[in-house]
Amino acid sequence: MTKFSLLRKAEIVLEWDVLLQFLSKHASSEIGKSLCQKLHLAQHLDEAEQGLGETSEMLELQRTQASFTIDPFPDLRPMLTRIQKGGMLEASEFRQISVVLGQIMKIKANLKEAQEFIPLLYRKAGVLNDHQQIKGFIDHCVDNEGNIRSSATLDLKNFSFMLQASRERIRKRIDVMFSKPAILECLQEKYFDLRANRYVLPVKTEYKGRIPGIVHDVSTSGATIFIEPRELVELNNQMKVSELEVEREIRKILHDLAEKISPHTTAIVESLLCLAELDCIAAKATVSHLLDANTVTLNTQGDIQLNQARHPLLVLSRLSDRVAVSHAEGTTKDSEVIANDIHITREVRGLVISGPNAGGKTVTLKLLGLFSLMVRAGLHLPCSTGSIMGFFSEIYADIGDAQDLSRDLSSFSAHITFIIGLLKHATPGGIILLDEPATSTDPTEGAALAEALLIRLADAGMKVVITTHYPSLKLLAQSSQGFLNASAEFDIATLSPTYRVLFGMPGRSSAIDIAGRLGMDEALLEDALERVAHGGIVRDEQSITKIVDELQDQQRELEKEMIRAKVAREESEYFSKTQRAITTHIQQAERELKKKARKKINEEFSNVKQQIHQLLKDIKKENSKAALKKAREQLGKIEFGVKEKFSDLTVKVPIEQLQVDDQVEIIPLGVVGTLCELPGAARRVRVRIGERVVSVDVGHLGGRVELGHKEEKLEQTTEQEVVLSHNLMELGEDVLDVRGKYADQAVYEVEMFLDKASLLEMALIRVIHGHGTGKLKQVLRKHLKASPYVVSFRPGHQNEGGDGITIVSLK
Repeated sequence: MTKFSLLRKAEIVLEWDVLLQFLSKHASSEIGKSLCQKLHLAQHLDEAEQGLGETSEMLELQRTQASFTIDPFPDLRPMLTRIQKGGMLEASEFRQISVVLGQIMKIKANLKEAQEFIPLLYRKAGVLNDHQQIKGFIDHCVDNEGNIRSSATLDLKNFSFMLQASRERIRKRIDVMFSKPAILECLQEKYFDLRANRYVLPVKTEYKGRIPGIVHDVSTSGATIFIEPRELVELNNQMKVSELEVEREIRKILHDLAEKISPHTTAIVESLLCLAELDCIAAKATVSHLLDANTVTLNTQGDIQLNQARHPLLVLSRLSDRVAVSHAEGTTKDSEVIANDIHITREVRGLVISGPNAGGKTVTLKLLGLFSLMVRAGLHLPCSTGSIMGFFSEIYADIGDAQDLSRDLSSFSAHITFIIGLLKHATPGGIILLDEPATSTDPTEGAALAEALLIRLADAGMKVVITTHYPSLKLLAQSSQGFLNASAEFDIATLSPTYRVLFGMPGRSSAIDIAGRLGMDEALLEDALERVAHGGIVRDEQSITKIVDELQDQQRELEKEMIRAKVAREESEYFSKTQRAITTHIQQAERELKKKARKKINEEFSNVKQQIHQLLKDIKKENSKAALKKAREQLGKIEFGVKEKFSDLTVKVPIEQLQVDDQVEIIPLGVVGTLCELPGAARRVRVRIGERVVSVDVGHLGGRVELGHKEEKLEQTTEQEVVLSHNLMELGEDVLDVRGKYADQAVYEVEMFLDKASLLEMALIRVIHGHGTGKLKQVLRKHLKASPYVVSFRPGHQNEGGDGITIVSLK
């Protein structure tokens, strides 16, 4: 008995065949369908992983390359075998070879184009040989309809021309004959026909002697005789000779084509088989899409972590239901398959699934068997991403009634015969699926036999999954290390299975409850319950029933708690997300408000600047120190007033409450610095701004900036720090650096710099603009020419910074 034969009689094989039949329907070719129907099962882990990887890559290829399709193609092997044996093909068969070779080259190009993200499939591109030359030979001689081209050879072209000329001469002679009334009178109808590939006329029987020639045929009624007129005989002979020449040349062409292809038949067969394999992989990808399946991570340690697993045939059944529903208006049907999380760690050697009949125990058993086969065949599993499946080198299953009357075997005997073979041939690393072992016999002995069998197989290093109603097996799984209980849930209230599998607890058979729901006599049911209560059933069953009830109650409470926790988490996440959105909106609104406020300040400064220019004109007219002093005082009031006007943009603390290291605003400069000392009688304090320490009039301080607004004020300081570092006129600084500024920004800062320099009666300033493209320098110097403050300007000398700096002389 071979290992595979242990699987042949199992119901799981029938389901596997159904799945393969469905797979084969999505292959494009007969040879691809054949591969699908006899799908190869991987013998090693790396081979199985490669198969799953190829299916994943094919899915990606189909998704990203709309041009990638495998069109239907014939099996060329019989034709190629005939060529190898010296036979000859028809022109139409050569056309089929050409079409397949063209598809092989197209698929090879597709794989090469996408080689970066399909490394496994791209390896097959090397097997797909380049048959361009052979295809060229065929296409030169055979057209798209599968006929030999008249231009295939020069001789064929000449013979074809001669044949066409002969036919034209015959038709012209027939037209002349039709013009003669004496001949028309003898014809059944005015037409000509071909008999034995020779032109003939349909002559009435009574006039057959009036048209001499060769009789070729007689109509069924006998009223018409088909005669080749004597005057057409020689022309028909010439045409026949030309036809024979054409046929001879065509046979020669076909023979030459066969000879040219013969050395390449092996390479063509290799490419054909590779194309068929790709066709099979494409079918796997299509089925994966239809089943909403995903690839899984494989392991040889027996870990099974399947998330939201669904039985593939149930999914296919629902797909058929959807198609049926779509053709029936107003009809609805539940098309969802119940999904289960099946988690069996490597430490679990034996899984015992119990529960009522029709609860889904056997479905779970078959699911594990099909999944074990599918991963070995490179098929994705209908489960969620991130799932893990064990790779089992052998799969043993005994599912369904094994009764064999031809061998005089009862159900029990047939099952035991299977088990005996299993114990002889099973090897470690396999998975064993047993549906209610050791039944159809005395329950006590059967339970003991099943328990011993489960322990023996588990100790032998195999993963064993069984379904049972035996209480002793449930207790074994509940109390022994390495074993795990699972139950198929059944809703007694509705008398229907939920098809949910609960792990960690055994299931109740609920036979009396189900019998009552089905309408069994109440008196009989009460008698059964009475027997249970008085020990008519074994104590183990009573114990396990109590355990099951308690565990199921706990499971339901845990599920309710999980649902409540999930709802609470989702609400928390929603409120957190909402809060972040509100905070972001408020911060954005604050930034927009301050941006508008700064813009308003700039506009106000622009107005003040006009007042300053007018004030300078007045000073020039009066030309006195008193007027200059008065102007300075007036300018200070204007500037301080404007700053004070917008001082509500930040939160400040009164100057009397200032402390050392407070962040304070210097209103005339529009920046924030760190207070180095407390205000004294001198009414001036030292303030650190960046790396510099400046002396500032207390009246120019805007107060302490609150820590809550530190970030915003630092942002303002950053925006103004270039202006600050080069506009400290009170320190005698005479340099302005506008490198990296936009032209309009630089012009604005130069204007402000000139205003303050003029008020401080500075004679010379330096503007650093750098070289760059030269555009900034050009704009600034053009502006300086028109400035009322400027007497002259020049580029810096070499030791002053060269042409990257402009020296400005002021009035």
